[in-house]
Amino acid sequence: MQLKTVYSFFSGKHVVKIPKDGYEEPLVIPGVEKEIIEKAIGEAVKVGKMWLISGMASILKEEIPAGILTAEAMMYPPPTSINSADLLPDNLPDSWKEDQTTALAISVALSKKAEKPLPWPLIQECIDGAFRARFIERTPESGSWPCDFGWAGQVRIRIPEKKTTPEPRVPQPAIHSGTKMVEAEIKPNQIQDLAEAMSDLISATAGQELKFQLRIELGGKNPPPKAMLEKVNKILEGIDPKMKIK
Repeated sequence: MQLKTVYSFFSGKHVVKIPKDGYEEPLVIPGVEKEIIEKAIGEAVKVGKMWLISGMASILKEEIPAGILTAEAMMYPPPTSINSADLLPDNLPDSWKEDQTTALAISVALSKKAEKPLPWPLIQECIDGAFRARFIERTPESGSWPCDFGWAGQVRIRIPEKKTTPEPRVPQPAIHSGTKMVEAEIKPNQIQDLAEAMSDLISATAGQELKFQLRIELGGKNPPPKAMLEKVNKILEGIDPKMKIK
């Protein structure tokens, strides 16, 4: 609704017809001064009950600057919140370049998508949510956040780099200074050879502590099928209940 329509409605000359029994009774809407109308609109916009657009100015949850409240200004119900994911590159490609953008570019692209200049507090709330969800982050050279709309072009934003989590290191048993050891990668048939030579090894190392550290790997570029993994683990558990490939 345009503000001039509101002025006309409360001009003291606007007449509405009230349905009665079999007829309509005319009712003149009492006149209200423009200053009172503008004050009421200003308060409604400031608390977020009304959204005002005047030219490219889009005002919500803030005071209406001087000169913005013209007869051509449009009034709307408050806009709905914007999902933080809506500003990501897949949903808003026009605002992104090489995984980087600015708060101003996001504001422009979202307004273009809505076909109306969206109020800065609404955009700010959306960007805040994306920051908290870690969808986005500021670049090292970015301006401070939060900020007024005039500084939105200085707020540089990027998609966070994916950080790979290092595999947890398996603690190695302590090795005494008098311990001699060898590490080797052997094939299944060589394990059979080792088993056949076990009695000779035990005999040759009589009086010393002989231990084996075993690591079993299954698969390669492609993980083994689930059924295969379950079958292998069942065999290994027959040797040692704690022995299980994960």
